[in-house]
Amino acid sequence: MDSNSHVHPIRRSGTPIKIRLSGRIVATTMPDMAGLRMMVEDYAGSSFNLDLEEVDFIDATGIDFLLALRAVVQEHGGSLRLSAISHRVRHAMERSGTVRALLAPAPTSRLLVA
Repeated sequence: MDSNSHVHPIRRSGTPIKIRLSGRIVATTMPDMAGLRMMVEDYAGSSFNLDLEEVDFIDATGIDFLLALRAVVQEHGGSLRLSAISHRVRHAMERSGTVRALLAPAPTSRLLVA
């Protein structure tokens, strides 16, 4: 089993920006995720589709990483959608109690009235 994680940008232009992840998203692979974090920060106002079909394992650190990515994107008016989630990865999200936060649609813009 591959102990690294890999980021495969499929499309950087257009909407959404599609990125396929593979391998493991765990504490020891966070250095491998630095490029993804930088890309998301550079294009934070965009819509992203993270394809997790080839992710074979995720731990609490990986889940926290995905939550942080989603927060950065949403703070800048973008959206982050996870797709093709394997049963094993979905189960880890369900056990951690974060499946709703990660899979829920982005909140709509709020109109503030003074």
